[in-house]
Amino acid sequence: MGTNEAFGGSGSAQWEKVRQEWAELGGDGPAGETAADAGEDDDESEKAPYDRLVAALAQALAGEDKDARRPVVPSVPLTATLPRGRGGGGAAGGGVGGQPGGGGSGGRRVTAQAARGGSAIGAATAYRDRDAATLAGYGLTLQELDALSPRMRCARILEVAIGQAGHPDEQAMREASVAQVKALVAGTPEAATISPLESIRDFIGELTVRLGLIELRDQYLAKEMTAAESRNREKGLRQWVKAKIARLDLGRYSQVSTTQLHQVARQMSADVLRLLRGEA
Repeated sequence: MGTNEAFGGSGSAQWEKVRQEWAELGGDGPAGETAADAGEDDDESEKAPYDRLVAALAQALAGEDKDARRPVVPSVPLTATLPRGRGGGGAAGGGVGGQPGGGGSGGRRVTAQAARGGSAIGAATAYRDRDAATLAGYGLTLQELDALSPRMRCARILEVAIGQAGHPDEQAMREASVAQVKALVAGTPEAATISPLESIRDFIGELTVRLGLIELRDQYLAKEMTAAESRNREKGLRQWVKAKIARLDLGRYSQVSTTQLHQVARQMSADVLRLLRGEA
């Protein structure tokens, strides 16, 4: 699961800071530190170890994506997030605005990956809401999806909205979106109560963690810690991010259409990184 400088980020000072904070968690993680403590201290010197880790992670991700550093993320059409040939267009490889969706020479673009996952959540929401017009923008129909099992329905939506993962960052994004899409298209009574904004928030939290783990797992592969220590730290990181982003005000994204969920995801990814850095 490791990466290298060809994928961007690995050799930068900001990612070295992330690795340093990861290493300084110690053993099985900081004693007595729980997700309930997330963000309790604003003083940098008093911040809990996991708080420093997620702040460093957010800084590293924002440092590679200029859109993530803007208060208002530029808008892109839905077609720009889709694989080429879907919905009337889309950049090759699932880019946004003609830019690489993952690492490469363009760096790691968290807003682009968020948009792609957001488009999948948009398609899943359209199916859940029986919105045939929106599904048509993905080249999908209600009849086609109704004929599939929930598992295959989820796979089909991921196929048309995201495509195949050809890069570790793309794989992280695809894996981060699966749970949200699966829940929306399950066809259960619970699916009808799911908030798309909460789905996008949870997806972005998981995306942030998974992108960080691409870099952090290098240390496990280098045998700097045991597999059990790595799992415990991953669990702590995931719980900490989840607790932090639960404070995000979703009201600011209200009254958006299903066709705009990809853009909401772009904006929310930047807002989440600011929140994790302690700037929101």
